[in-house]
Amino acid sequence: MQGAAAQGPVENYRSNIAQSLFYVDGKPFSLENYPMYVAIYDGFYPRILLKTGRQVAKSTTIASFMIAQCVGQEQFKCYYISPTQEQTRKFSHTRVAKILAYSPDLRRYFVGPESIDSVLLRMLRNGSEMAFTYALDDPDRARGYTANLCAFDEVQDILFEPVIPVIEECMSAQDEAYSMYCGTPKTMENTIEVLWDRSTKSEWCIKCDGCGKLTFIDSTKAVGLHGPICLGCGKLLDVRQGRWIDMNPGAGIKGFHISQPMMPENVPACWGPSHAYYNKAVERWQRILYKMENWGEVKFLNECIGVSTSTGARLLTKEILEALCDPDYEMTRLPLRESRTGIRRVVAGVDWSGGGGEVKGMEGLLKSRTVLHIWGDACDGRLKTMYYKIFPNGHPSGWIDEIVELCQAWGVEMICGDAGEGALANAMLRDKLGAHRVVQARYLSASKPIDWNPNTMAYHCDRTTLIDNYALFLTHQKAVYPKLSQIQPAIDDILNIYEETTMAGRKVWRHAATQPDDCFHAQLFGWLAWRVLIQDLRFYA
Repeated sequence: MQGAAAQGPVENYRSNIAQSLFYVDGKPFSLENYPMYVAIYDGFYPRILLKTGRQVAKSTTIASFMIAQCVGQEQFKCYYISPTQEQTRKFSHTRVAKILAYSPDLRRYFVGPESIDSVLLRMLRNGSEMAFTYALDDPDRARGYTANLCAFDEVQDILFEPVIPVIEECMSAQDEAYSMYCGTPKTMENTIEVLWDRSTKSEWCIKCDGCGKLTFIDSTKAVGLHGPICLGCGKLLDVRQGRWIDMNPGAGIKGFHISQPMMPENVPACWGPSHAYYNKAVERWQRILYKMENWGEVKFLNECIGVSTSTGARLLTKEILEALCDPDYEMTRLPLRESRTGIRRVVAGVDWSGGGGEVKGMEGLLKSRTVLHIWGDACDGRLKTMYYKIFPNGHPSGWIDEIVELCQAWGVEMICGDAGEGALANAMLRDKLGAHRVVQARYLSASKPIDWNPNTMAYHCDRTTLIDNYALFLTHQKAVYPKLSQIQPAIDDILNIYEETTMAGRKVWRHAATQPDDCFHAQLFGWLAWRVLIQDLRFYA
């Protein structure tokens, strides 16, 4: 096998390595019943997306792909990332470790006393390694590792903007760098759907031996009573007769759509009545029909067909936000003589951009900007928008002087900035405004709503809890906006935020990777600065 590795790029024979060496669930690994996966194993794709239903061998494919790459190429480094610690531990133990432990030849030649075999790092005798971590909405624990391949599993539950580009920086110094994104669809706004929209949208197209037409399965229309059917003539299809066709050729991501009805083990027509597996395939197809009839359309399309369906739930609506607008109030960049009338104190929030922009190879995914929002604490207990500004894309440090000017002009007593990408900018603010006037907040997935961390000199905040609380603050009409024409861009940002539930059952707030939400977070950080100033940090989980 080592001799074969020297003959050419490993991408040309991952499937051969896996089928020659690997055992899965006590049996030799084979792609005979998974013909659609050969292109995934053996293609050369700088970015690859697997948009799949459940139970279609996705996890086995990721594990086998990584191990085959490491076996075939010395000193290759793979980095696996899932949303949660439990998902990562399970993958490392039940997928990767089992293949390494129960594949005799693989263990004999590539796993030895000098190799490392722990849940978070597995190293082979040829110097290749696989590291494992997790990141839902904060990439910090994934920093510091150098990799050639980043494999993001259950990517639909990973917050795109603050996590994926940051982790992919671990490949920035490598001559060989590949990204793999895998997951099961949810809403039309979810990360996986945004990636799919920028992919080749490759579909497994099955030729009908009756009318000769091609059919691919992306809805219930091709789900017949006894197996997949031709959309032209209704004849049963043998899914082994399929081939991948790019629906969006030339895109920067190679995207494969894989569903349960295209798996030969589920399709009776792939076996014939005399085959020993035929009755099992009939039973499996009946399970698919049962799920289609009893699960409901959304769940069936997501988990069996592998397609996105609805939009995310929104706590804040256009009507709620527009009701906060005072048609007689027009904000000004600098305060007028009457601007502070009825205002007890002034606070501000700033959401710093990540440096401006777009991720190479996935243009249009990121539109992060720096936004400043200045609040006035009114005598009636509401927060009034004194001024806000959306700065053009660029490094956040470029706007420090103007932000300082505005804070000084409005008499801001405290400003809160996000402590992720904005740590340097916050330090610059402290130098110019004074440390007593600048606080930092860092979003995390935490058990406490908010907690001061002296090591990072920042408030560590559970992202979902704070967004919940600020959304309720707006819902209860505790904020005042200027006339609609002035605040409309901020309202549009807020309406980009939606609610989802992760695979692990946790509620999270998302925004589409193509749509910004910076104005919302600038407001929230300003609201948090006010809560810090009045010493009220009671938040309801």
